[in-house]
Amino acid sequence: MVCLDLTEMDNILLEYAGFLCGQIPDLEKVIIAHNIKFDYPEDAEQIIDNLERPLPELLEEAFQEKMETHFTTSREVETKIVIEADSSTPHALARMARIWDSGITLVGKKIAYRGSGLTAEKLLRLFNFETALLMVPEATTFSLEHLLVPTDYSDNSMAALEYAYYLGRQSDAVLSALNVYSIPAHYFPFIPVNDMNSALEKNARKGYDKFLKSAKQKGIVAGDIPGEVAFSKGNSNGEVIYEHAVKHRTNMIVVGARGRGAWASLLGSVTVQLIKKDMYIPLLIVRGKPTKKGIS
Repeated sequence: MVCLDLTEMDNILLEYAGFLCGQIPDLEKVIIAHNIKFDYPEDAEQIIDNLERPLPELLEEAFQEKMETHFTTSREVETKIVIEADSSTPHALARMARIWDSGITLVGKKIAYRGSGLTAEKLLRLFNFETALLMVPEATTFSLEHLLVPTDYSDNSMAALEYAYYLGRQSDAVLSALNVYSIPAHYFPFIPVNDMNSALEKNARKGYDKFLKSAKQKGIVAGDIPGEVAFSKGNSNGEVIYEHAVKHRTNMIVVGARGRGAWASLLGSVTVQLIKKDMYIPLLIVRGKPTKKGIS
């Protein structure tokens, strides 16, 4: 499902959706979704009444024209335009994703373009939004050569690894993982940083080996997935992940919606950091736990 909002971002999302259809044969249908929402609802009725034709009909024509110009793919894909009118755009999009059984929902990641960027975060915080969410920045490369999975070895990280492995098999991408570890500040007065850093790095590497072994045993991946560990050095985990992704020319970051310590929250802190960060790499946020069908 591709979420359009009548801004410059629509063209990029349509182009990226066409690219994904060419890369992922399992994508058979594309839903173009839009929610009609007025900043001043009290004026909406008068505006709509003065139109020569119904607003949804006019919007559908506008989106159809955009698709003819910007949605191109190397194979036949069914498309459908769906327009709703709801006071809450996140709730409308969640409902459309559920009705149309969306496997992945595309939204824009605006940096220079006008827009608050709050829709994606609000959407992810809804209990009834169960699909993976792909945030596409306004300037990005159309490639899936390298996928990066940040992991804290939780079930949500396992779900992200499973989804990334599936995408990698579809598009022949190189897949790697990254764990970011830090030294708790309250230990600084008692333990030399170098000693603790060495111990934590060793523990992080053991954690990844155990994590990958579990993924193999559950049938989520087949074969080894390169995994690295990185010391945060006082930076946020999101910053370390993004710097690593840029350095290794990553084309997509695939992360779980929640982390190990986020049982009471719909979003983990690292995921929020990545959502809010100005970055030019697509971010795929995977909901739920592994399906154990990674290599089926």
